[in-house]
Amino acid sequence: IHSQREALARQLSRFILLYGVANLLLSPFIFIWQVLNLFYGYTELVRREPGVLGSRRWSNYGRLYLRHFNELDHSLNQRLNCGYKPAMSYMSSFVNYSVVEIA
Repeated sequence: IHSQREALARQLSRFILLYGVANLLLSPFIFIWQVLNLFYGYTELVRREPGVLGSRRWSNYGRLYLRHFNELDHSLNQRLNCGYKPAMSYMSSFVNYSVVEIA
């Protein structure tokens, strides 16, 4: 049993070494694939829904900061939605220099 255990341990370490070398050799291709997949995924999303690129959301910190003690989610969402138009008019009072340079 002891010799069989050592043989299995050697076989396992050989498999781990082979998988590690294969992973190391394939990692540049996997990285390129992931970057392209990310790029084309977001490109497709922007093409399908152009408004998503400029949409604004409350950050988690902002939601936590504005939340009342023991406030339920639907009440918080309702209060935040009521403040959407004033917040957008406030944000539109500033000049977006990146858009000005493109135009």
